[in-house]
Amino acid sequence: MSVDLSGTWQVNDGSSTYRVQLTQRQNHVVGLYDFPPGHHGHIDGFVQGNEFTFRWDQPSNQRAGSGDLRIADDRHMMSGSWSYDPSAYNSGLVGSGRWVFRREGADPVLARFHNWLSPRLAASGYVPVGTIAPVQWAFLRPAGALDDPRLIAVVDGRELAERPWATFERVRDWFQRTRGGGVRGGAGLMLFVYSAPTATLIEELMASRFYAGNGAVETGAYDLQTGRHWLSYSGYWESDIFGS
Repeated sequence: MSVDLSGTWQVNDGSSTYRVQLTQRQNHVVGLYDFPPGHHGHIDGFVQGNEFTFRWDQPSNQRAGSGDLRIADDRHMMSGSWSYDPSAYNSGLVGSGRWVFRREGADPVLARFHNWLSPRLAASGYVPVGTIAPVQWAFLRPAGALDDPRLIAVVDGRELAERPWATFERVRDWFQRTRGGGVRGGAGLMLFVYSAPTATLIEELMASRFYAGNGAVETGAYDLQTGRHWLSYSGYWESDIFGS
C-alpha cells in the first residue's frame, strides 16, 4: 500500500472549512465529518494509486454525492472535485465544486507561526473565532467600554492565485458578521502570510484598504521565512500582534 490517509484532515470547499476524520484499511477509506454544523456526514471510498474516489452522504440534511481527489506526492494534501447525486434522497440537487484536503499538522512552518501568534493575541484580549475559507484563523477582541471590536483574519497567501482585493470580497460578509458593529463599525485586519513575498505584492497590500459595513479593514503581510512584517496601518495592530 503506497499511501495511508488515516488521520484528521482540514477541508476547504471554497466557502467554509471543517474537519474530516479518515480511517483506512487496505485501500478502503471511511470518514466522518460535521458539516454544516449539526449535520453529520460520512465518506466511503477507495484509494488507487494517487486517486481517492468516494461517496459522501449527509443523512441529516438529505444530501449526498461523490468525490474524486488527487493525492499530492507528499501525502499531506488532496484536491479535486465533488458533485451532488440528484437521485439520493430524491433531492434533485445538481452541481459540483472543488475540495482541498490538508492533513492537520502537516505544515510545520505555518504551525510554528500559529503557536507564536496565538499567545500574543490572547495577551492582548483576543479570542479565536470560527472562520470560512480561505481564512486560516481568526481572532476577535470584543468591544469594550471605550473600544470597538477588532478582528484579525489570517490568510495563507502562498497558494492564492487571486489578488488580495478578490480574497477580501469572498469573506466580506463573514468579516462584517463576525466583527459586529460599534460606534465606528469596528476595526479589522487581513494578515496575509507568505514565503518570501515579492516587492510588488507588498506594495499592493500596503496601498490597500477594504471596508466591511462601516468599518475599515487594513491589510498586512508576514514573511514566514524571515519573520519580517508589513502593515498598511500600524497603530494598535503593531502593538496587539507584534508587541511594539
